[in-house]
Amino acid sequence: MENKKILDLLEKMYIEFNSRFEQIDSRFEQIDSRFEKIEQGQTEIKQEVRENRDAILKIENVIHDKAGILFDADIRTQERIDSLDEKLSSHLGRLEAKIDVLQMETSHIRKIK
Repeated sequence: MENKKILDLLEKMYIEFNSRFEQIDSRFEQIDSRFEKIEQGQTEIKQEVRENRDAILKIENVIHDKAGILFDADIRTQERIDSLDEKLSSHLGRLEAKIDVLQMETSHIRKIK
């Protein structure tokens, strides 16, 4: 009789443990599923980071090239402005000299009259 009770008790404990283990297994499966989703998300994020890094490098290269072109154009423009300034100064000097000569001639003609 006692053996029967012990066996019944052991069977009941076994059933309870089995039920709890099934619950634990179910929770572990849920946790595994969550981890898989997290890992998938991390993989997607890593891919996006790679794509963004590549896009940033391309943009940096384009900006660098365009900035270089603008810098070169600015230098050429400044050189052209300096050249034109020198020419204008030269022409202005000659015009001033001619005006001085014309003023002297005009004043000389007025004195003669």
